Amino acid sequence: MDDYDPTWYQFPELSSARAILQGRITKLELPEDQIDEWLCQKLMEMAKQSMPVSQGGKGRRYKGGFRALFVAANFILNERKVVAPRARPSIPVPRIEKSGDQGKGAGKARLVGQPALPIPSTARTDEDNLANDKKVIDLHWLWINGKRDKIEADREFYDMFDSDTFNLELAERFAAKKWKTRKRVEILRLIPDEQWGLASLLSEQAYNEWVSIKERVATVEKILRTNAERDSRLPKKDIEDLKQLWVAVEITGNASQRSIAQVHGWLMRKKPLAKATMSTKLRRMRTWTVLKQRAKEPRASRKSS
Repeated sequence: MDDYDPTWYQFPELSSARAILQGRITKLELPEDQIDEWLCQKLMEMAKQSMPVSQGGKGRRYKGGFRALFVAANFILNERKVVAPRARPSIPVPRIEKSGDQGKGAGKARLVGQPALPIPSTARTDEDNLANDKKVIDLHWLWINGKRDKIEADREFYDMFDSDTFNLELAERFAAKKWKTRKRVEILRLIPDEQWGLASLLSEQAYNEWVSIKERVATVEKILRTNAERDSRLPKKDIEDLKQLWVAVEITGNASQRSIAQVHGWLMRKKPLAKATMSTKLRRMRTWTVLKQRAKEPRASRKSS
């Protein structure tokens, strides 16, 4: 049985949405170094609008012009190469699990949280489109950043990356395959370095590492905030920067300074820092992500009798 259904997924037409976004950027007369932040803010607004009304959102459906604007903003960000997909605000894909074989409701699908990919056999068109759009956004990011490998594992996608222009037709077909993420990553032969910036096409190991980092970063932020309260040498305005540098080190596995600088730049939505600056900042981050003791009050001198 063919695992591809062309009616199951079709990539949205982006020309109108691109024109809208480019028109707003021109009208606002945004400086070049503020465009990425503005686009990320738009993605943040869309993520909030997609939240249920009960959670303070507007319950916007992921369809039509709303969907096209989301994808167009991501494609423009890809082309600018400053902020990777993983470092952007996004609309989460509700995760579906099948209930166990025992008890009432066995075998039925249920929403259990986010983020993850939907089960292909479950008819949830908006969520399926969102999950698949994210795959195409990741493929586009890989191509924009120079991936030109031949896809030896599947001849159907042999030339998907090896093209002067992004092969949207093959990317759309690749996303429409009803495969698990593990198989996609294996077919693409994605190395860990290529997965650092991706939001969807992550191996199980890379995904679990990312979950672990997000769980631990709250502790790191708490340490930084505590140290800033205890020592004036750490200004509070530096906390976010040092926190994201810690995240970059964890994502890259403490790789080269160049790699850390690249990922840190994505997270901060800025161009990577120079080597000398990054070296100094790494030493500073490692100093302040260890909890400092509260400075002791000086003892009052005893008066002579």
